Amino acid sequence: MAGKTQQEKQKQKLIDELLKDYDGPKSFWGESGLFAQLKKLIIDRVLDVEMDNHLGYTRHDPKGNNSGNSRNGRGKKAVVIDSEELELAPPRDRNGDFEPQLISIPINQCARHRQLGRRI
Repeated sequence: MAGKTQQEKQKQKLIDELLKDYDGPKSFWGESGLFAQLKKLIIDRVLDVEMDNHLGYTRHDPKGNNSGNSRNGRGKKAVVIDSEELELAPPRDRNGDFEPQLISIPINQCARHRQLGRRI
């Protein structure tokens, strides 16, 4: 078997850093444990990427100046993933036409999205 690629090494280093304060299952699975924190951070980041794609530019990109639409803070949305309620703050746009695809319908009512909880 060949050695690890640079990307695999970086991922392993990141995981090691995340687990440096591990002191038992509660610190991982608990309500404010690492798993819950990562799930929220990853979902928030996906929502930001969806906004980038919607607007056609990333945050602070000069391409967005006078574009006719731009970011306009964040909203609030509660979703349920595998019977756990999660409070999210999806980004908003000035035109009000951004609809996040990841949380476009109640997660607990869509089989495709229920898989998210199993994959994370």
